[in-house]
Amino acid sequence: MAPTDTITSVTPEQLDNLPSSFRYELARTEGDIHTTGPFASLIRPDLDRELEAIQRAPDAVAAHELARQIRSHLNQLSFVYRLPTEIISAIFHLVVQTDMRRSWPVRHATRISIVSRLWRDIATQSCATLWTKISWPVLPISLLELCLSRSRSAPLDIVLHSAIVRRKADILRFLELVVPHIHRWRDFRVIYYDSRVQDILSFLQEASAPAPLLEVLQFNFGPMYDPPRVPLQFLQPFCGITPRLRTINSNVYIPMSSPVYRGLTELHLYYINYPEPDPIRRLLGILELCPLLKSLCITELVLLATIPTDHVSDPIILLRHLQKLYIAEEWDARWMLSHFLPRIAIPTSCRLDIAANARWGDHLYRLIPQRSNFLLNLPDLQSVRALHMHCPWSRDNTSVCGKILTDDPDAFKFTVVYPDEPHGAAGGRDHLP
Repeated sequence: MAPTDTITSVTPEQLDNLPSSFRYELARTEGDIHTTGPFASLIRPDLDRELEAIQRAPDAVAAHELARQIRSHLNQLSFVYRLPTEIISAIFHLVVQTDMRRSWPVRHATRISIVSRLWRDIATQSCATLWTKISWPVLPISLLELCLSRSRSAPLDIVLHSAIVRRKADILRFLELVVPHIHRWRDFRVIYYDSRVQDILSFLQEASAPAPLLEVLQFNFGPMYDPPRVPLQFLQPFCGITPRLRTINSNVYIPMSSPVYRGLTELHLYYINYPEPDPIRRLLGILELCPLLKSLCITELVLLATIPTDHVSDPIILLRHLQKLYIAEEWDARWMLSHFLPRIAIPTSCRLDIAANARWGDHLYRLIPQRSNFLLNLPDLQSVRALHMHCPWSRDNTSVCGKILTDDPDAFKFTVVYPDEPHGAAGGRDHLP
């Protein structure tokens, strides 16, 4: 009968140690432990400590993972994590949108998304509007692409400002990214002071597509003090399809026959050279399409010299909601007072600003609407509560004649401003003739 074999149990830890023990014994018996290899300078106790540290590493990893799970569980028990997702989302929007600097909202959204896994999920999956305000070149291209992706189908507010842009290629790269999202544009503004502005307009023209969500359109191309000899043109903006457009602020020529002018509440046009025939009548036609207009600013438009023929049958355009009317004519241009203002009716609450040029000896009737021409459709001067006159060139030979028809000292106030007074002394003088 064969002798009984002795069975010895081996633990998993001992199995893990066997390869190291074999390598150690092999190196020791061959005499290599003191001569070669990474452990050549170590003695047995040193190697034992190294081995023990290596064996503890899995335990440390497991402990770290356990600690992470505990912290995550504690976070879920906190007050913030018990709030509904909708409330957390509203708080995120409040943080981002209350910052009025347009360059910062996306940065706030990015910071929110790295606080915790829950916040990241909410910011990236449930808050598309956190990523819709794009101000370039403040945002790098990589972050711009991230915003376009995370904003999904939400309307976009886009600002292109040339203050820091140096290369045309950078601008075209920006446009290549945002133009495919024209159907999502809600607010599009370009402030660009460079001689290559027509390149931007040409790119937009070639890539033009309907903008069904667009509400605000601003083209602010310098120089702002003088219309260019060759007018900047945007001939067919957005294929004429902008059903929600309410504000146009532009010094770029857009044909007056374009459908984009329909239904506006704010229209600001300045330093534009209009080559169209009968431009005054066309401008009045735009106002007919904007019965809810609240603000109208017309600054030194260059129109053809042709003066329209007045027709008795031409209706008066009633602008019931107009709150601000600003008019600044070119030197010697009289078409505003003679052919434009007589055709519109504004409420008594509207603020009327007229900036015009007068020569020495001119009378105020060349600057202020005459009673005989405007009695039917403009508020009479007797209803004016404040009249401000700015005389930038001289403080001499300025006089106004008139009288007050009431005993109320606050019924009428007339101010003449002399901007060249030293230290603001007597800079404004009130006259109640």
